Order: sequence, then C-alpha cells, then structure tokens
Amino acid sequence: MGYQRKGTDRAAHLISHLLSPAAVALAVFGGLTSWRGWGQYWICGLVGIGFYTVVPGFVLALLKRRGEITGDIYDPPPQMRERILLAGAACYLAGCGSLVLCEAPSVMLWAGATFLCGALLVWVIGKRWKISIHAGGVSGGGTILLAVGGGELWPLVAAVPLVGWARLQRRAHTPAQVVAGLGMGVLLATLLRPLF
Repeated sequence: MGYQRKGTDRAAHLISHLLSPAAVALAVFGGLTSWRGWGQYWICGLVGIGFYTVVPGFVLALLKRRGEITGDIYDPPPQMRERILLAGAACYLAGCGSLVLCEAPSVMLWAGATFLCGALLVWVIGKRWKISIHAGGVSGGGTILLAVGGGELWPLVAAVPLVGWARLQRRAHTPAQVVAGLGMGVLLATLLRPLF
C-alpha cells in the first residue's frame, strides 16, 4: 500500500511540475507564437516565454538552491509563497511592458495581463486564504488557448481535472481552494479579453 501511495505522490508532483504556472505560460506563449506564424511575432513569443517562464523558473531554482525555499517548491510556507508571488508578479509586469515594446499582438498582451492579474489576485487573496495558483494558471491559460485555437484544442480540458487531482493529492489545497482557483482563472481571462 505504501509503495502505491509513493507512486501516486510522484505522479501528482510530476503533474504539478508539468502544469505549473511557468509551464502553462510556456504552452500559451509557444502556442500563440505558432498560431500567429513564426514570421513577425517570434520575438514577441520569445519575450513572453522569457518573462513568464524562464525568468520565474530561474528565480525559483535559485531560491531553492540557496535554501530560501524549503520543502516542496509548489507548496512553500505562507510567507515564502507571498514573496514568490510578488517576484512572479514583478517578472510578469516586466513581461507586459516588454510585450508592449515589441508590439506584440493583442492576444499575447491579453495572455500577459491575465497571468499578471492572476498572480496579483492570488497574492491579495493569499493574505486571508490559500487559493490554488496552479488551478488559476491552467484555467486562465486554457481559456486563452481555447479562445484562439477553438475546437482543435479541446484536449486541453483534460488539464483541469489533472491539476485539481494533483494539488489535492499533494495535500497542497482543499477542494474549495482548487475550484476557486479554476474559477478565478476563467473569470480573469474572460473579463480581460475585451480590453485587448
């Protein structure tokens, strides 16, 4: 029984890694770049991937290596979680500015704003309650990709229950925190769309 539990925990950790906010951002900006054509928008896609995936991932790895994040990187203590969210929001804000400077298409600006607002909202909510940023990232990013790619991307819907299961299995969140994160991501992406 213990061996089976260990395997399930490993699978949940792997899913938490593969569907982390940084990985979702990679999928979103990579997907938007390929749908928009590699030609004139490839630099904007690289800017998005850099500020929403590479830089935040590097910062997390550096903090973990220096011992500033202890335990599970995807479920740090509250004070560390707050610092990580603010660092991520700073990266995302720089990313939004850089996307504007490189004249990114509106759909990339929409994605950047959705990730930025999601990080800030999770930070604010996190002062009183622990909402799932994994769930928010998957549902927000999925909403963007489904809006752009339409029916051909319906398999993305499978990411929603996967990330929910993984976060519950890791005991990082309660069901209410996961559902709230999922709702937050969809709501943010939907409300921000008319601005872009």
